[in-house]
This record gives sequence, C-alpha cells and structure tokens, in this order.
Amino acid sequence: MINYFSISDFFDILQVKGDSQAKLLTSGEQPLVTAQVGDNGIIKFVADGGEDSILFSGGLVTVDMFGKANFQPHEFYSASHGHVNILKPKDALSPDVLRYICASITKSMDGKFSFANMCTQSRLLNQRFYLPSADGSVPDFQQINDYVDGLIAKKKKSYLDFVTRSLDDLRGVDSSIPSMEEKEWGEFKMEDIFDIKPGTRLTTADMASGDRPFIGASDSNNGITNFVNNTNESLDQNVLGLNYNGSICEAFYHPYECIFSDDVKRLHLKCGHDNKYVFLFIKTVILKQKGKYTYGYKFNEPRMRRQSIMLPLTSDGKNPDWLWMEEFSKKELLKKYQSYISYQSGCTTE
Repeated sequence: MINYFSISDFFDILQVKGDSQAKLLTSGEQPLVTAQVGDNGIIKFVADGGEDSILFSGGLVTVDMFGKANFQPHEFYSASHGHVNILKPKDALSPDVLRYICASITKSMDGKFSFANMCTQSRLLNQRFYLPSADGSVPDFQQINDYVDGLIAKKKKSYLDFVTRSLDDLRGVDSSIPSMEEKEWGEFKMEDIFDIKPGTRLTTADMASGDRPFIGASDSNNGITNFVNNTNESLDQNVLGLNYNGSICEAFYHPYECIFSDDVKRLHLKCGHDNKYVFLFIKTVILKQKGKYTYGYKFNEPRMRRQSIMLPLTSDGKNPDWLWMEEFSKKELLKKYQSYISYQSGCTTE
C-alpha cells in the first residue's frame, strides 16, 4: 500500500548561510552543495563555506530550488545563493530510508518548480511525497530498507562485473609511456581535427518510447535524456557528442547506436582514429573550455569550429599523438578500476 506524507511530518528545515560567491571560495576537502544538477548537488570542494557559513553534519537531506533532493552522508557547506533547503530528520532514519525519501521527493516534485517558481522553504513544507505503508498511516521502514539494500547490492554487482570485463580489455596497456609533463603539446582548431555534424530536432510530442538512447544537452547520465523508438539523420555510434546549448561544452562518448538532439553536435576525428580511449581523452580537453562560454556567449558552430584545443604531439612535433592519448587513457582507467577492486576487497558487509 502506498500513502502520501508531508515533508513536515519527517523534517525540520534549517537556515542556510554562507558566501554568495561560491566560485571565490578556497579549494579544500569539504563538499559545497548548491543547486548543481548531478554530483549529489556538490559544485566543488572547499576549505570553508565563507563568512557566517555553517558546517552541516552528515545525515541530512538537501532539496534545491527545482525540487531535486539528495542525501548528504558527510559533513558539507551550502552557499546561500544556491537556493538549497536543508532538511533535518525529526527522528532517526537510516541512510537507506533517507535515500528512498530523496527519490520520492524528487519524483513527486518533478516539473513543479522553475526559475520563475522556485522551491522555497514555505512551498517545500507543503509538499507531499509517497512511501509504502502497511496500514496506510505509518511508513513501512523495514520494507524500504530491504528494497534499497537490494538495489545497492545489485548495482554494486553490476559495476563490479563491468570493471572486471574492462580490466580484461586493458591487459597489455603500455605503462611506460611519457607523462603529460614530458609530452610536447600543440594548438589545433577543432575544425581541423573533427568532422562536426549536427543533431536533429525531435520534440517531446513526437517521441515514441523505445530502447534507443536519445542524447540531449545534459551534463549527466552520459547525455542520455530519454529512450525512444525514433530514428532520423542523426543516427550515429562510436561518436563524441558535444553540447553547444543547454549544459554548454559538456561532451560524452557514445559507443552505442543513438540519435541526437539539435542542441548537440556529433564529432568524428578526420584522421579516422575514432575509439573510446581517444574520445575520453579529448572530452576532458574540450571541457577545459567550458568557462569561456555562457548563455550570453553561445558555443555555436562557428565558434566551435574556430575553438582551439591543446593536444599532445608526435615526435616530429607536427601532428596529434593519437596513440599516446589512447595509451594514457587506458593507463588512467586501469588505475581507477584497480582502485575500485581494491576498495571493494577491503569492504565487509554485516
């Protein structure tokens, strides 16, 4: 049985203080939570939250101005300009229950709030979300815990299987390649190294539900904003998708067959050296340009074509060293996967 409950049934809302200039805060180790989409709302890690800031304890819930809720397991700061509501449980609730509640809050408030109608404290208190309930009046917290435990175990196993397969693919990686500091780097215009192709406009009304990823101008979920049964001229795979609208300058590699929004460009290397590891290297290089583009200074196609990026050079100093980029990416991924395996080996379950 499902029943609706009010935010105020379970939480008190805490006052948020902090520096309004988050970008000016000194880097450190404490998470700074704002209305950032993705990454659990964390925009950066700071030494402190600025003047009059509060270091919030772990175990709280943050809800941003659009109604997106995140569970914060660790201590964190939150900037006042970030339009974030801090929810403190009135009674002890397990992390799994709080994670479930966050998902339910987010789903119940999907589409309700915007820049013109933000999720303020007063509006938030009146919101309701649903929880399973045995008798229709009291949440069944044991059922929630069991459900979330099962999801987490399934996700961990899935990722562990993925990492194990990936390690097999990375056997024989050349760990003796020169470091980034040892390589000579050169400047290249994007139009000189990429074939830049457009996406195709597809409205929500024209989308047919299916299994094909639809790539929008998002900064999360690898750019996938929907799964459709449609196809059009943007159908592509083994390609780098680059946002020139929405979340500007975000890039994602797509090995699978998918179609693209008209807010996303499709990049293929003119040299024909398209592969996962080169694209993963290049996406990071392109992302370094994100700071220069805004909604007022669009990353449109002419600017994209003229945009210069720095790439490592071959020994003759003339061309991008695609093989080095591939080996470097493999080496970094290998370290990441080995670290994950080591972490999981050291974890125990009660």
